[in-house]
Amino acid sequence: MAKLSIAGKVSANIGGKVKTFAPISSKSNVNEAVDMEVNLAHGDVPSTLIDVTPAAKGGSNAMNDFKYLGIQNIGAVPAEIMIEATQYRDDGANADESITAGSNFTREAFLSFIITPGDHMVLPNPRIIIYNEDSTGSPESAANAAALNSVDSSFTVSGNVEGPTDGNGAFTSTDHFGETVTGGAVPGSYVINFYAAGYQELGITNSTNKGAAVTSATDSDLATNTAYAFNIGLDGGGGNTIAFTTDSSDVTLGNPADSASTGVLRKIQEALDANSATRGTIVSIVDGDVRFTSRTRLSTSAVAIGAPSSGTTMFGVGIIPAIGNVDGAVAAALESTSTPDYLKIGISGNTNHLMLDKGDGSMSRVNGGSATIDYDPTGHVILNGCPPHASFKVHCIINSAHSGELSNASAGTANCIKKIYGRSCSRGSETKLQIVAFN
Repeated sequence: MAKLSIAGKVSANIGGKVKTFAPISSKSNVNEAVDMEVNLAHGDVPSTLIDVTPAAKGGSNAMNDFKYLGIQNIGAVPAEIMIEATQYRDDGANADESITAGSNFTREAFLSFIITPGDHMVLPNPRIIIYNEDSTGSPESAANAAALNSVDSSFTVSGNVEGPTDGNGAFTSTDHFGETVTGGAVPGSYVINFYAAGYQELGITNSTNKGAAVTSATDSDLATNTAYAFNIGLDGGGGNTIAFTTDSSDVTLGNPADSASTGVLRKIQEALDANSATRGTIVSIVDGDVRFTSRTRLSTSAVAIGAPSSGTTMFGVGIIPAIGNVDGAVAAALESTSTPDYLKIGISGNTNHLMLDKGDGSMSRVNGGSATIDYDPTGHVILNGCPPHASFKVHCIINSAHSGELSNASAGTANCIKKIYGRSCSRGSETKLQIVAFN
């Protein structure tokens, strides 16, 4: 399949300053093209230029979709271009309905354009409807009706908890995650928000302990070659006693992710991994403190650190605070630009944590993960490469005039143009059009 590259440049020198418009884009999976020149006479009945038929492909000027359509007047006189589209109206109840015959409008309507010789028009896709509002002032959006959940100012999604993803970050829904979506979803409206894992920090740097920020080279001041212990509960479960023995000479905190490290945190990580109940829990240094992070990103993800049920406690020894001075646990929460970890690294207002819908049946997430979507009422959604063992929430717009897969088969669900017509504006001369379309 070919890749379609779109580039153009329009510029003008206005008052000594050059104003430029230079759009550049590309579209993949292009395997069909229409390229024709058409002579158009004047007449009350215009000629059919393009027939958009999503359900089936017809003759030489019929397409089931297009990713680019260009029409240029290469004739001597102006041409009238007419685009047939379905009319909708806001029903006042968070749903859109097509306007039926017998109302103040007929069901079908046409957008009419005049293209003078040398001029052209471009359409990026066939999703065009005519939308009627029942009041004056700002228009209602034809792509906004009822919603599954919402997204707030800190880019967090409300609503039901979905998932979780499996160990590979995959999840499949065959019904818009169990929601009733009679009219389908609006392309581009899907937003998926994942939970961050629960965690607890030792609080070395908190206002009570006032310790210096630690690094892997920080001396823990624990005794060498000595067994210590602590309890840790995960995701609401009971406490598990974790015992570890410090190295014979190295009692720096060390790098817990480095198998060659002999530091204290590496010893703790090895002990966590050796216990089937705590395997996958991560100990790390985050912003100068020691953090224990749950192995899951479930909505119930949590860590609870406590004094050991047996063995010699590590709390209150060396730089490790007494158990009563340890930071409180941080429960699992939806990732958000207002959460402390995001603000600490300076990305307030960033949406890298969200999986966003591109409008072409695909989704992507800067922080990892992708998905495919069927926008029709069935709603087959497949997630891949997302955070593993993660709960999430979903938002999308449904039941609007632009909802669903591309369709003009039914007047009640049509969301794309049906045909494009053309005619010469002059009774004295034909005109000529060049028409190019890619799909």
